[in-house]
Amino acid sequence: MEYLTQEGDWCFEVKQVQARRVSEYGKPYTGSPLLTVTDGVLHVESLILKEGDTFSRKDYKNIIKYASDAKFPKIETRRYKSGVILDKEVYS
Repeated sequence: MEYLTQEGDWCFEVKQVQARRVSEYGKPYTGSPLLTVTDGVLHVESLILKEGDTFSRKDYKNIIKYASDAKFPKIETRRYKSGVILDKEVYS
């Protein structure tokens, strides 16, 4: 799967992906980030988690794997810790 494809006279470009942490589609989910694409770079935004839940290393690796499979060249994240902005770039 690639985020840029062409079929006939149509070009398709994925611009947003709503991800959900759930074992099976349609069941209640425990986490949901919005993945937005700008200039071919995947940005992880608006991460919402169920109360008391955390975003784990496994969750992070799953998003990196998705980005790699979809052929996104770079992923950018921003988070805040104790009022400090922590930006991170990952090349898939």
